[in-house]
Amino acid sequence: MAKLGLIVGCLGYFSLVGCSVGTSAKSSVTGVFAPLEEATAVEILVLDPMRVSGEPKGEEYFHYFKVLDRGSLDLGELPSLLNVLGKGVADNPGMAAGCFNPRHGVRLTLPNRTVDLVICRHSKQINEHDSTKSERVNHLTTEEPTATVNAMFRRAGLSPLERS
Repeated sequence: MAKLGLIVGCLGYFSLVGCSVGTSAKSSVTGVFAPLEEATAVEILVLDPMRVSGEPKGEEYFHYFKVLDRGSLDLGELPSLLNVLGKGVADNPGMAAGCFNPRHGVRLTLPNRTVDLVICRHSKQINEHDSTKSERVNHLTTEEPTATVNAMFRRAGLSPLERS
């Protein structure tokens, strides 16, 4: 019985210590967005939640949504942003609303790609657009990250839209 306890204890230890897939030893980010921690710049955007028809082009649009305001996120806040978004994804029980009216956008510039996150807390979804992939990834999330994300936007001098 003592050997079984030792084996279980060792397996538990190594599963916690050895399973930081996609992160470096110094990484403080866990979860689905951990690979994005290598971003060298982060642009944050306040979006009009009404989808624009057609093929909108230019800096005033972000994946079919009009950009109302934009700013930069301090890279020191990036781990907190990625962790809170990742926790929302991990905590979602598989539920989302049928609408998609995002109010937050995040553009992460990485060494060899750009990743855009279009975030809708009402529908509990984050659309991830990677410049190296043809298909977007849809993550289900919770409303929990909203307060933290809004606070980050405010610290950057932006006024995020509140749901009416």
